[in-house]
Amino acid sequence: MSSNVISRAQATELANLAAQTGDLALRAGAPAAVATDSMEAILNAFGVDTYSVDVAYSAVTVSVSMAGKANIISVMHVSEISSEVNYTRLDAIDRVRRSLEQGTASPSLRELTREIDRIANEEKIYTPRMVHYAWAMLSAAVATTML
Repeated sequence: MSSNVISRAQATELANLAAQTGDLALRAGAPAAVATDSMEAILNAFGVDTYSVDVAYSAVTVSVSMAGKANIISVMHVSEISSEVNYTRLDAIDRVRRSLEQGTASPSLRELTREIDRIANEEKIYTPRMVHYAWAMLSAAVATTML
């Protein structure tokens, strides 16, 4: 699906999905490069060849050009950055990105949207208290080995 032959609605849906994925990655604690890679993987998997992806501290912007500069669609998502890193969500986003890049999964746009929505609505496996406890135990183990 080259960006020269997709409809305006499809381009908008793809740009929105890519921006949602980048926003989700930022909210999970990913660096800008990971968010960018995730968005580009979605656009490349669906054959969009003329696009621009921008990741700022708290926002992601995706622009898709359709058959010339006169038809540019831009989508922006503003992220609420969390100080907690959600490794489960980051791993799920990375699995989707890798499967798209490797071509092992060629989902439809609807299936990919469902998968990203599932990741976004997934509950945390570990509570912040459990994560802090695990870090404390690791710190104690390191301190003990240094004695």
